[in-house]
Amino acid sequence: MGDSLSNLGTPKVDAIEKQNTTGRMTPILEFDPNDGILLEIMNQVMAGAEPGIPIYAELRDSGDNDLPLDTDLVVRYEAPAMDQPQVVSEVMQNIRPYRTLNITEQQSTDYIDQVRQPLKGQKVQVRPMDTLEVAIDSSTQIDWSNSRLDFARQHVNIGSYNR
Repeated sequence: MGDSLSNLGTPKVDAIEKQNTTGRMTPILEFDPNDGILLEIMNQVMAGAEPGIPIYAELRDSGDNDLPLDTDLVVRYEAPAMDQPQVVSEVMQNIRPYRTLNITEQQSTDYIDQVRQPLKGQKVQVRPMDTLEVAIDSSTQIDWSNSRLDFARQHVNIGSYNR
């Protein structure tokens, strides 16, 4: 465990920054494992009482303003046979932690419960043909030139996938 997973991607996992459509749940970031790679996101937290994957983020618009407080955020999974992505996390219905805490504060164990995103199972496994995405429902579009999103590295496993 301990591989980096962010909007910058890795040599083994492509990260595709997307432009959201305002007023409906749409992806802002897709993770696609390269051929032969299995991506696992673990539903655990370093501290705190509840499970979840800590997600650290600065979510800003083209004016360098924070996205609106009432922006909803989810993690979704999509496999080739699915008609639409499946939500695999609880819905974060208020992104206040990303507006009030900087990245360093978000990574502190004092605030970990505010930025963790509980998953619906013990882990999410993403094969090379699948996609993991972070999606939002916001009245404003994200601007990736001044935004950032990272999954807590302790809860990400990038390994081998054998068909």
